[in-house]
Amino acid sequence: MGKNRVMSSLGSKVGNLVAHKILTKHTNRLESISHSINEAEEYEVQAVETAKKFNWNDDEINEIKLIAKKEVKKIMERKYPDIKFPADEADNLISETIEEVIG
Repeated sequence: MGKNRVMSSLGSKVGNLVAHKILTKHTNRLESISHSINEAEEYEVQAVETAKKFNWNDDEINEIKLIAKKEVKKIMERKYPDIKFPADEADNLISETIEEVIG
């Protein structure tokens, strides 16, 4: 798999991870919390494995952030339209998550 494809995959995984972190924090359904936590942990493992495949420069990291932001928006609008959260929270979580995953 080429670097651009891996970058897209990593952005999607980070987006899924962040979406599940948001769900864990803002869901009204208590039964969803443990599922969201488990999903977030799995996406984190996958994201770390994917991130290790290449070294990432600042431009690539910014592109991964954009991909992740689109993924979070898509997931939250399509699957969880009832969950309300501040828009800047997603941006902050994406930045934090990428720092954790890429290092």
